[in-house]
Parts: sequence; C-alpha cells; structure tokens
Amino acid sequence: MEALATAKKDEIEFILDRFRFHTDTTSVTQQINDKLLYLAVPDSKLDDTRKFVVGAYKEYKIASIVDGKKVIITYDTFRTQMGFERILRSSRSNEIDYDRFYDKYYHFQQMGDLSFLTSTFSHQLKDIGLSEEEVIDHGIEMLATADLIRDLKKEGDFTYQDEVRLATQCEMSWKKIHNQAHGTFNQNTSQSLLAAQACYDATLKKELKLKNISLPDGFSKGKFIALSDIPSIGWKVDWKDLYSK
Repeated sequence: MEALATAKKDEIEFILDRFRFHTDTTSVTQQINDKLLYLAVPDSKLDDTRKFVVGAYKEYKIASIVDGKKVIITYDTFRTQMGFERILRSSRSNEIDYDRFYDKYYHFQQMGDLSFLTSTFSHQLKDIGLSEEEVIDHGIEMLATADLIRDLKKEGDFTYQDEVRLATQCEMSWKKIHNQAHGTFNQNTSQSLLAAQACYDATLKKELKLKNISLPDGFSKGKFIALSDIPSIGWKVDWKDLYSK
C-alpha cells in the first residue's frame, strides 16, 4: 500500500494497464471449458475437471501465502506441483461405468408389458425351444444394452469404432462356436436342434471385453441377442436362409 501511495502517475498507469477485469464469471468458466475440450477432456467430465483445476490452483495459492512466499505460477509449477497433468490423465481415463446396465435392465423389467413376438431374435429363440419368459428376458437385455450404448455415446465414452469392434468381437466368437457346434453333430433333425441349442448356450456364456474392460454378463448377452435380431448371427445351421429379411 505504501508503494502504491508514493508511486508516480505513470507507474500506476503502467500497473493498471496490465489488469484485466472479468465481471462475467460465466465467460471465464466457458474459457476454461474451451481449453479443456481442446486438451481432449470429454464433455461429460468438463465440470468436474474444471473444479479440480481451480481447486488445485486455490490450494497452491493459499499454501504459498501462508508460507510467506510470492505466488508465482510457472508452466512447470502448474503442470507438476499443482498436478494438472495428473488431473488431465484422470479425466481422459477409460473407466466407464458399464454396471449402469443393471439400472437399465431393472427399468425395462418394471415396465411389464413388453412383447417381442414379431422380432427376428424371438423367432430364432423359440425355434430352438426357449420359452416366452426366456425370450422376454433376452429382449430386456437387448433393450438395456442398446439404451446404455446410446447414453455412453452422448457422454463421449462410446464411439463408432467401439461399436464396430464390439460387433466384430461378437461375430468372430459366435462363428467359431457355431462351426464347432454344428460340426459335432450329424445334420438330422434331432441332432441339428441339439447343435443349435449348444451354439446358443456357448455363445451367451462368452465374456466380452472392450478396451480391456470385462463387460457385464447381461450386457454381453444383450449384444449377442441384438445381432441375432438383425440378423447377423444365428443358432441353427441354416439360420441365414430361415431368418434373413
């Protein structure tokens, strides 16, 4: 204060000319968000990441003042001591909550009036002996899986490439199982049905992974069922001739 009170006019103007006053806090928030987006922080994690960065800045500033030090923030200080690199890595991480599938499943299950009578997957399942109740259960898994994928896409946690990779993984796993199942049995009527049932059982037990993350059992089943509804997979040896639209 004493230095300011005794300063010359041109010295005061030199200082004041270098001040920038931001009275609209929204614009400051947006500027930070824009920078974080540029650094590949997903939309869904912008608010939390910004709060972590601002919190780290405040903590560093308070600690410096308490220690009687001048608050000087260099690039290296910001990057390492304030932990910006760690915050950035965390916000870009691929930890996706696939267990939300169970919330989706429960939601559709409570609707209670779902019917899949005209769906291709239901014809495929009934033709190998599954009950109406089992068909509905698989239909709910399919809906819950599709709904979760839609949400993850909006949040930036599931891309077109992820969808292609998951479908390819499903089809490759199914193809091996289908060949093994139908290669084991002679193709008379009873044996062929046993082969189709064996193909269905083994396929739906298959664990799927995405970015080295094991997917929930119901999510995996829902994806296989969705592909059988297109259909790009099937259980019988002649599924393509029987169910292709």
